[in-house]
Amino acid sequence: IIDSTSTIIADSLIHFRTSGDSYAFFNVQISDAQNDLTIYGDTLVDLKKEKYTKITGRPFLIQIDTSSNGLLDTLLLSAGLLESVTDSVSKLIATDSVKIIRGAFSSFNSNSVLFRNEDRILTFRKEDEKNPPILWYENSQLIGDTVNIYLDGNRLEHIDIDRNAVLVSVLEGMDFRFDQISGDEIQLYFDDEGLKRTNVKGSVL
Repeated sequence: IIDSTSTIIADSLIHFRTSGDSYAFFNVQISDAQNDLTIYGDTLVDLKKEKYTKITGRPFLIQIDTSSNGLLDTLLLSAGLLESVTDSVSKLIATDSVKIIRGAFSSFNSNSVLFRNEDRILTFRKEDEKNPPILWYENSQLIGDTVNIYLDGNRLEHIDIDRNAVLVSVLEGMDFRFDQISGDEIQLYFDDEGLKRTNVKGSVL
């Protein structure tokens, strides 16, 4: 199925012309050429009027961007469930064993939301969940209940970690020595050369 924004390919596919709804099964591939984005999965439910799409069967997303220096900067995401919702904002919701990799940044968590219009990724821990999101950037590990990752185009701009925030960094040249900082909130700011500034607020240790 080809429309103005995407192409859907699958082994088995049902499309209702009146409603615009589509159902695809096995070896599903959804391509968005305008955003260099492709999603793979086993099952697709696409409800046109509701502006809702669900992909199951260990969906995998890949988005290739070109950074300011001409190098490829690729976003990779896998999860148990991917849902796309478009209302006032365009959201891609990833649930269950979510893994995200983009350049020197990576994350493992249970819940992530990609705000496609805002260049923002939100990861968070629900009240009934034991483990918080874990993120890595170069030689640092970040932990917190709620993490907002802000991107400026293809560049990591800043990261806000709220509640039970912890930052652990390996000391350069000393593989078994670590800097550890905790607080209510940790903010990390980046430029083209990497981490520029770290702010820690509330109950700082």
